[in-house]
Amino acid sequence: MHWLSWERLSVPKIFGGMGFKSLRAFNLAMIGKQAWKLISNPDSLITKLLKAKYFPHSDYFSASIGHNPSYVWRSFWSVRNYLKRGLKWSIGMGETISVWNQLWLKGPLSLQPTTEV
Repeated sequence: MHWLSWERLSVPKIFGGMGFKSLRAFNLAMIGKQAWKLISNPDSLITKLLKAKYFPHSDYFSASIGHNPSYVWRSFWSVRNYLKRGLKWSIGMGETISVWNQLWLKGPLSLQPTTEV
C-alpha cells in the first residue's frame, strides 16, 4: 500500500494531487445534513428517539449536551451553531409567522411592526 502525505492529497487535481479539501469541513457538512433531517422531519423514528432522550421538553436548538451523551448525539449537538447561522425562514402562506413577537432586524435597530390605532 502506498501512503501519501495530507499535503500531497490536498493538492488540486490539475497539479497532480487528489484534490481533497478540508476533511473537518466535509465531516461537519455531512453531520449538518443529518442534523437538518432531525429538524425538518420530526416524525422520523430517529428524531423521536433522540428527542425523547436528549431534548424532551425543548427543541433541537435549545437542547443541552446532557449527561453521558452518545457519540451520535454529541456529533449532532456540535453542529447546532453552524445550522443556526445558516437557517432562513420560509414564509410560504405566513400562517405560522407571528409578526408581533418577532424582531425583524438584528442589532441596535431591532424594529417591530407598528400600526395606527
